[in-house]
Amino acid sequence: MKIQSSKEYSVNKFKVFILLATIVLLNILAVFVVPFFVLNQLYNLIVSWYYIGISLLNVFFICILGVSLHNSYLVAGKEIKRYSKELEYKSLALTHMYNELKSKKANLDMFSEEIEKKFLTKPNPFKIF
Repeated sequence: MKIQSSKEYSVNKFKVFILLATIVLLNILAVFVVPFFVLNQLYNLIVSWYYIGISLLNVFFICILGVSLHNSYLVAGKEIKRYSKELEYKSLALTHMYNELKSKKANLDMFSEEIEKKFLTKPNPFKIF
């Protein structure tokens, strides 16, 4: 009694690429463009090279974090699918057992009624009165 397996889990590579590209572009916008614009407009300052280096490291670490979170999401999704399949199999087995027990109980009830009818309707030969 096996269930037809649903579509295997697959990674949509286009969505992963869009996610990573969005993370990179938002980091570049947040780290490079906004501070340069604000500092240049407000204080007319020029930012030094180490700020750019730190900004690039920040972008790199955030991208690594995004990839790591995505991988852990994939692992968790696979585990959830495995557990749900297992629960589905167990649910089917329990349903089958319940139906079997229900039919056996119905048979026992019928048998019990037949025995009661036989012994209650039959006259008792040992009865004195």
